[in-house]
Amino acid sequence: MARLPRMAGPTEFFRWYITDERTGKRRLTRYAMTREQAAERFPDSEPDLRTREVRDLPEPRAVRWARWSAIWAGVAVVVAIGAAIIAAGQP
Repeated sequence: MARLPRMAGPTEFFRWYITDERTGKRRLTRYAMTREQAAERFPDSEPDLRTREVRDLPEPRAVRWARWSAIWAGVAVVVAIGAAIIAAGQP
């Protein structure tokens, strides 16, 4: 049975009201973003609460990579120890 990736937890997404730099008019973004993403890209944006979506996202790739790197580092140590034991037994 395949293991499902761990979830980072529920994340809120909204479409955002932003002010168009060219026209000066307020408009709604075409795509949904988290609060952090919107604050970074459009500091004066406001969420459209009617467009709220809650998604369960998998954990970030960097966290998974760190976990697998630690596992493979352990495997490399075991292999090195095994090679040293075999080499020590050789005349």
